[in-house]
Amino acid sequence: MTIGISIAKLSEGLGEIRKKELIKSGLKLGLRKEDDILVIENQDFPDSMTTSWDETKVASLLLDFFAPNFGRWSQEAFDKDYRATIDILITFDSTGISRHPNHTSLFYGAKKFISTLADHGLHLASPVSLYTLTSIPMIRKYIFIFDILPSTLDVTFAKMKKVGNTKNHPNPLIFLNGPEQLRCAQNAMKSCHQSQMKWYRWGWIIFSRYMAINDLRLEQLVG
Repeated sequence: MTIGISIAKLSEGLGEIRKKELIKSGLKLGLRKEDDILVIENQDFPDSMTTSWDETKVASLLLDFFAPNFGRWSQEAFDKDYRATIDILITFDSTGISRHPNHTSLFYGAKKFISTLADHGLHLASPVSLYTLTSIPMIRKYIFIFDILPSTLDVTFAKMKKVGNTKNHPNPLIFLNGPEQLRCAQNAMKSCHQSQMKWYRWGWIIFSRYMAINDLRLEQLVG
């Protein structure tokens, strides 16, 4: 089975520089081709630590790219037309890892996108599932692989609750990078994102738990 992965970025940052860096990084991390990386240059989505993005505009953009036939879906043509170009969307959770307003805006925009797909007068589930990257307390962010114990406990307790777990979409999910994957991720940051390599980024690359461990939660949304 072949699984296609794409990246969508809604802020260009330094324009063409960041766009080229993201494409280079995505390919280094295993994406198949440049077309799998979508960078949106839109003044509605400024790269800013103080500006939140309009969730409706975020959702509208996601609809345009990932559910282009949305406006033509109908009950009669459900089996044929009720489709999106993706099955799963992954973004930040409501805290956005660092409380960055752009990150949290993506969460609320993604929620609205999923809810809009479900609330189309058809009373049907959204064809796209939403997973979010779990934010953790600051004290755990920079203990690297040693966060494996609290992360495993968090995931275990969540599984015991069986909230939102389905056959096709297990919840939650945890990912642990081995030595090879870890080196690949670190090298992608160092060699591909040079415009972002300020001094403090080195601490993030060396100590961040997110370089080694990530867990995703399936969001339970209704239309």
